[in-house]
Amino acid sequence: MPRRLSRARVLRVSLLLVGFSLPAAAARAGPAFQLLAQDRSVSATAGANGGAMTEDRDAARGFAPFDGQAVSEFSDDDYRVTAVATTASALTERRVSFSGHVSVTSFDLDPDDDAGGPVDAAAVAEGSVTFRLGESHRLRFSTTVPYPRDFSDPAEPGNDFSLLRETGSGASAEVLLDARNGGAAVQMLRPGTYTFSYYHDATTFPGVPGEGDENSFATELQLEAVPLPRGVWTGAIVLGGIVVLAQFRARRMRRG
Repeated sequence: MPRRLSRARVLRVSLLLVGFSLPAAAARAGPAFQLLAQDRSVSATAGANGGAMTEDRDAARGFAPFDGQAVSEFSDDDYRVTAVATTASALTERRVSFSGHVSVTSFDLDPDDDAGGPVDAAAVAEGSVTFRLGESHRLRFSTTVPYPRDFSDPAEPGNDFSLLRETGSGASAEVLLDARNGGAAVQMLRPGTYTFSYYHDATTFPGVPGEGDENSFATELQLEAVPLPRGVWTGAIVLGGIVVLAQFRARRMRRG
């Protein structure tokens, strides 16, 4: 006759098995925060008379802090046009931030001369960051850009941003924040993959000398990990032990 294990011994063994399995499952979930991809840049273009253009661009390399600047200037006998774009950005597990200033200025150097055409200049700061959360995080979002905003006036400086969560299975992404429609400044982000995108510009509009435009921005995503309380893990372990014990008793009754 096979030797029977005592109930206490079976429970101890069950708890040990479940206790070892839960940390392994947590490890498979990956780190709490992981950067996956980034594309941050500033650019500037300037020209006049519908002719030659000058361009400048600076882009981030990897996930290191990015202090970018792009400056472009064009001048001839009639006009001088300048575009400047700067940005400072940091990507950490607790803070994802973007700030900067974009501006364009134009001058008519010879107002009495009717020759020449409109000036053309643009300064742009834009980018995106994709990250994965292995556990729930509390998001606190702040920006100096008013939102939701009306995009119907083309003379307004361009300010746009969005936070999307990948849903998988080929479905469209879930929109959590959007410059057009808004979104909760404080919300809980469950485990998953997220992409934050931003775009800020200043342009000459309607493109005549003597006019300019400028635009400043500061945007920040503060992330705070919210791990499961200890009681949840303890309860899961005890529940797992009870389930294993019940299965053992059921098998023993069938053999009997």
